[in-house]
Amino acid sequence: MAETTRMSRIILLYCGIIASLLYVGTDILAGMLCPGYSFMDQAISELFAVGAPTSGLAVPLFTAYSVLLVAFALGVWMSAGRNRALRVTALMVIGNAINGLVL
Repeated sequence: MAETTRMSRIILLYCGIIASLLYVGTDILAGMLCPGYSFMDQAISELFAVGAPTSGLAVPLFTAYSVLLVAFALGVWMSAGRNRALRVTALMVIGNAINGLVL
């Protein structure tokens, strides 16, 4: 049982790496597909705004990013033990992911 819990925690922590790569990859891909988009002058939110030509691609990918971020936060929570700072950090990451899903 302990080995299963340990493996689950490791998988959840790897979700943080995958989430980061997905975020950057989505930004680059959607930015290249959006005519006239400037990485330097425009916000990433313009790629998934209502009516943006890339919203159909960006919205599901950023949703997946947020789900992976929640999974990562759960891995951090599981790893925290009695460390209050890590538990607070995990809760803040979950809040960030929920904010991304809602907005």
